[in-house]
Amino acid sequence: MGATLKKTITITAAMAVTLSACATTPTPSARKLTPGLVQKLNETPVVLKQNEEGIRAGWTSAGAAQPGYNSYVYVPPGTSPAAAGIGAAIGQAIAVALLDAAPSARASKSVATLNMGLEKSTLDAMLKEKIMKASAKEGVSFSDVEIRGFDRKDEPPQDAVFIETAYTLAEDASAVRVEATVTYHNDALSYQTPYDFGGKPPKAELSGPLYRNVFNYQSDVFETPEMTDELREQLKLAAITAQEEAMEEAKAVEDEKKREKALSKAKKNHAKLMSAVDDDKLSKTELATLLIDKWRGQSSPALINAITDGQEFVAMMIAKDLNDSSVPQFETKEPKPQPGFWKGLPPGLGPIGHEEYTVLETYEDGRRIIRVDSGYGAGQYYSIPEAGFASFGNTYKSAP
Repeated sequence: MGATLKKTITITAAMAVTLSACATTPTPSARKLTPGLVQKLNETPVVLKQNEEGIRAGWTSAGAAQPGYNSYVYVPPGTSPAAAGIGAAIGQAIAVALLDAAPSARASKSVATLNMGLEKSTLDAMLKEKIMKASAKEGVSFSDVEIRGFDRKDEPPQDAVFIETAYTLAEDASAVRVEATVTYHNDALSYQTPYDFGGKPPKAELSGPLYRNVFNYQSDVFETPEMTDELREQLKLAAITAQEEAMEEAKAVEDEKKREKALSKAKKNHAKLMSAVDDDKLSKTELATLLIDKWRGQSSPALINAITDGQEFVAMMIAKDLNDSSVPQFETKEPKPQPGFWKGLPPGLGPIGHEEYTVLETYEDGRRIIRVDSGYGAGQYYSIPEAGFASFGNTYKSAP
């Protein structure tokens, strides 16, 4: 992980317990293996779903369903030393492409820039190696790690640990997220819910995977630069260039009505961009313009380091969790707070929303490994920097 531990808490296997709940009480998404299945899982193969998306770019769509609790937490500026060099020359071609685009189009162009020279198969190969190393270290015996392509309608593999991955760039390009969803299916064994529903478990608790969990790593965030006169001039230059190119493209449209519409749109976009540049705040578009070069392509140490650290966390926690038979609980230990929209969350809550959590490890640089202890996400694991979460939106654009 690249840091020295202040404190380490070892996660050990625990006997499953029966939790009392009424039939209407929801249960966490995570499912843990029973002690018997933990032993049976030795020499079980791992199937890693072939990554088809590369590094995705997140953006917020008003029409999309809102995601989980980790998408809206604000990362304050000045929280990381990683911003060295920001405010130097902006890549003009990239800046023009990003500035003259709606959020959806901006995400698409960010993806094209970010995945330049990065082979998707490289991501899978890197993770495969880390899974084998982590399993050996944590005493989990996998017979093999196979990388396999799957279509949307394909059923998950039988009697295998199935790992699906997603790599995502934050909306403002300030961070990268590595996420793994892990399941174990075996139709020869029926799922037995550990929760007591008075003999009437809901349909969702009568079938499905014998194991399921999510592991989420967010990289350190690039420090938000301050708007200086030099930076403002660079953004203005990029905005002017973007408008000139948009005007030339509009003039080339043959249909008169469409040409006039395109010209009008180009003028409005330019006015909006110049107005944004003149204020002292950096919009998501402006931040992405400044930060995207920091992650650009396979040659970028920042991108490779973030992916490497994220995969090491994911591999380590998967191996640990497959040895853990504790049962996550939905109920909170303390009454759930109901803060107003503009109020902060009370102490002990916050990094993952209203759900309670336990800090399992803390590193010298402030990074924490946490386990969610209540709500739908109970049992899931996160590795987050001291600054907290960046915003990854609720919609994604993937590499072609």
